[in-house]
Amino acid sequence: MSRNYYITYSGRLRRKDNTVYLEKADDTRVPLPVEDIDALYLYGELDLNTRLLNFLARKHIPLHVFNYYGYYSGTYYPREYLNSGFLTVKQVQHYERNAQTPRPKSHGEKRQAGSALRAERQTPAHRPRVRRRGRG
Repeated sequence: MSRNYYITYSGRLRRKDNTVYLEKADDTRVPLPVEDIDALYLYGELDLNTRLLNFLARKHIPLHVFNYYGYYSGTYYPREYLNSGFLTVKQVQHYERNAQTPRPKSHGEKRQAGSALRAERQTPAHRPRVRRRGRG
């Protein structure tokens, strides 16, 4: 079962021999088992290398970064690995096709449309006359 790792130490986060290591400022090395990592949350001052980022992307592990005060700064999120270009194109075509066809009206919309049509059909000859008093 994978879990989230919250790293609050300062130091260096690196990949070596298909393992993620946290090297703290006091020169201690803590291994993080890759199969157990769901996501990494970085709160401390850490150095990263591109070998680690490529390794995390290959293992589909997102990396969330927070600043000194704990506010969210950004995420390194691996690309979607199950979506193909063909599937994305078909999804867009389906959306465009359904967006162009009018949707069926509900019962309330039909009733409102009917009363609007009746109001348009009434010509001035069919409307009741209103007598106005003359100006005097």
